[in-house]
Amino acid sequence: MPKTKLVEDKAAIEYRMDALVREIKKDFNPKKDHIVAVIVQPNGLFFGTNLCQRIGYPEMIVDTICVCLDESGCPLIAKDLDHDIGGKKVLIIDGAVETGMTLQFLIKQFRKRGATEVKVAVLVDKGTSRFKPDYACFQQEKGLNGYLVGYGLGYNGCYRATQCLYNLIPDN
Repeated sequence: MPKTKLVEDKAAIEYRMDALVREIKKDFNPKKDHIVAVIVQPNGLFFGTNLCQRIGYPEMIVDTICVCLDESGCPLIAKDLDHDIGGKKVLIIDGAVETGMTLQFLIKQFRKRGATEVKVAVLVDKGTSRFKPDYACFQQEKGLNGYLVGYGLGYNGCYRATQCLYNLIPDN
């Protein structure tokens, strides 16, 4: 059985999410902007749903997208958006930034589709990429061994449904 160590509890996540919502609301105004929140599946589902509810703009469109990698390791859209983003401000929401490749791919795709502005919010910036999200709840500590799981982030599909973030060290 893998070992887990608590990294952030539910109260810390909620506190940081409230601060993140205040930052986002400075940039997105529903009275003048057409806003589309795009949640990246599967890692962004828990965080994205909670974040959109906390933002609380009834006029904001919430959509999902799923990106996988092709044989050569390049991003490919496996499940596309249901809504047109042309002429709208887009907030991409994902669970974590590791390499930044998926998020950079989506930013480029959404700009091609006519989004007026594209910003990125993540639960965790792992600090392993030159890509920096516009908004991040947490910066992963350097030297953290294993995987960060919980609050939508998974390991082999497990641990997503916990309300806290954990460091998981799998068995060898």
